[in-house]
Amino acid sequence: MLSTIRDSINAYGGACLEIDSTRSIYLTTLHQLDDPPEAADHHVPIFTDDNVRNRSELCKDLLVKEVLPHIDGYTHIACIAYKANVDIMLVRLCVQHLLYYGIVKLITIFQYSNVYLPTPKLGAVLTDSDLQSKCLSFITKPGDKEPAISAVFAVYAGLGPGVTVRDLCLRMNMQRLCINERPLIQFGVLHGLLRRLHKYPILLASNDDHKDSIYPLMNGQTCEDEICCATGFSQPELDALLEEDHHIAVCWK
Repeated sequence: MLSTIRDSINAYGGACLEIDSTRSIYLTTLHQLDDPPEAADHHVPIFTDDNVRNRSELCKDLLVKEVLPHIDGYTHIACIAYKANVDIMLVRLCVQHLLYYGIVKLITIFQYSNVYLPTPKLGAVLTDSDLQSKCLSFITKPGDKEPAISAVFAVYAGLGPGVTVRDLCLRMNMQRLCINERPLIQFGVLHGLLRRLHKYPILLASNDDHKDSIYPLMNGQTCEDEICCATGFSQPELDALLEEDHHIAVCWK
């Protein structure tokens, strides 16, 4: 019997022992998953597969049921908590649970002022047919013409230090290329083709004008997205503050 259990678990990951016609014992192995990254208020959850949204077992959890409709790949956790009228700590725990099981991944907030860097993986866009198919399916609106993969690569390659998404859109006619820049950036970050370059404000010298609660966050370790979520500042407002105050430096990393 033990050898049968061993063989069944090795082959199928589980075994069933029939005690009699009405009783059975089911055995299974549990795989220990790696701890996921910690979900923060400014992180944006995105489904790893659109089909998981409709999985019936997810909708049985009341918290998950409230949060799922607001996960769209663009809305950050703090905003999801507001829209769903759920405590933000519960939303973080919910997203952390979904992260653990690989149902979602975390990306950064999309804004046209963002700066992205292509990664060494970008070359796969020209050589990996499976990645090409996924990319074109992801970025093409229903009923629209598919863009050329060479155009997709050119847009990705046009990003770099000092080039915002807005700059790129002004330089390259996205509509003529049949490219939707929002899902294009989203796909690039999700698949490791792009890396976001964040701004980290650093308060160099403090004085009486720096008593607001926002200034302790300017420590070189808190990015603009996190500062905006914590203080309620919009990014243009924060950028204007950084530009006006000569006691603040900005590190890009």
